[in-house]
Amino acid sequence: MASAAMKVCKASATSFRGKFKDYVRKTKGRAVVLVENRRFESKYLVDKDWLDDFVKENESIKATFEILADRELTSRLLKLAESLDADVGSGKARLHSMSDAFGK
Repeated sequence: MASAAMKVCKASATSFRGKFKDYVRKTKGRAVVLVENRRFESKYLVDKDWLDDFVKENESIKATFEILADRELTSRLLKLAESLDADVGSGKARLHSMSDAFGK
């Protein structure tokens, strides 16, 4: 996911109710609608694909931090990476794409 700035469009709850379809059309990619109301907390209307990607990236980052927090595992992975680099550099090993490995 690219780290471009999010485009925020503000709308009152009344305007949002009256022009719902227009606001839904505005929520493409990183564009969001901030719905403000005096009686309730403000809410964002976001693109589902963008939110799904955001959640996946967040989960990936969390998993990376968990791995890095395990010093023994991180050390083993770094040693493995060094030997893999050496094997690929010398021609002893060949890297495969994810689609080659998993058929996707």
